[in-house]
Parts: sequence; C-alpha cells; structure tokens
Amino acid sequence: MNSLRTAASLALAAALGGIPLVTFGAPSASAAAGCSTRGCASYDPYAESCTAASSITKTYTSGAAVATVVNEYSSVCKANWVFAYENTSAQNAGWTLSLSISTTDSSGASESMCGPSPILETDPGSANIIEVCRGTYGGATGWPMWTDMVDGTNKSYATLKVFSSAGKTIASVSDPQ
Repeated sequence: MNSLRTAASLALAAALGGIPLVTFGAPSASAAAGCSTRGCASYDPYAESCTAASSITKTYTSGAAVATVVNEYSSVCKANWVFAYENTSAQNAGWTLSLSISTTDSSGASESMCGPSPILETDPGSANIIEVCRGTYGGATGWPMWTDMVDGTNKSYATLKVFSSAGKTIASVSDPQ
C-alpha cells in the first residue's frame, strides 16, 4: 500500500501543477494502531499509526487554482480525519484554508476536529469532544494540512473552507464519508 499511495501522491502532484505533497508511509504490519473509535478523538492519525483504508476526495477550482479536501477512514483505527492542500496557482493567488470534520460518535456524543491551530474545548457536563480553531492556513510549513481524528463508527462530515487573500470566504466544500 505504501508504494501505491506514494505513486498516487506523485501522480496527483503532477496533475496539480507539480505541488509537492508530503506522503506518509504505511506502518509495518507489526505496528499496532494506538487507538480505536472514540479513543482516537483529538489524536493525530499519523502519530497513532492509523492508515487510510478508504478516501473520498473533493476539489474547488477557480481558473488554474485548485484546493482539494480528502476525508480518510482507517479500518484499523475505526476513525476518520481530513486533509487538504492547494496547488501553486492557489498559493500564488493568496488562498488560505480551514478544515473541519464532525460526527456523532459510537456513544452518541458529538465530535468535531479542525485545523489550523486546534484548541480542545471540554464541557464538564458533556461527553462531546470538540476542537475550536481560529485563523486559516496558507502552507507556511508545507502541505498537506490535516485534522485530528474523530470516531469512524458513523458517517463523518468534512468541510474545507477556501479564503481569498482578502480573508473573504470564496468556497465551502463538503465531503461526507
């Protein structure tokens, strides 16, 4: 799967005008996932060795500028997360992005993760697991950007918001899985 994912990432990068993509290799067969279902909420999918078994991809295009969002599901971790990137034309246009993913988890509570700069909010009387994000991301430290995970028991809803260089929302793309 690692070589397939790398080949797919390189092909996608070429199709998007040569933007470099950060690829993450699959862990070895002996590596165990660090979490499962609700226990994955607010954890980084790559740090927990959660590999994607399925992905749903959506794009927003304006002229040559393209922003892409991918909702990934790990059957090993039974969790979802979302990542996004933009091509060079979008970067040159000054686009910035924000991401979110939400679901109703296996215990019936709400989970919502986001990027960039997530802050986990807790409500002592609630089982909900919610991150709040402020600001947008324009690729300062590379692409892709991604969220922490949510429980993958039920359908998850990913949203990519695209902002102009003036900070105005120019698109919102949803990606359920």
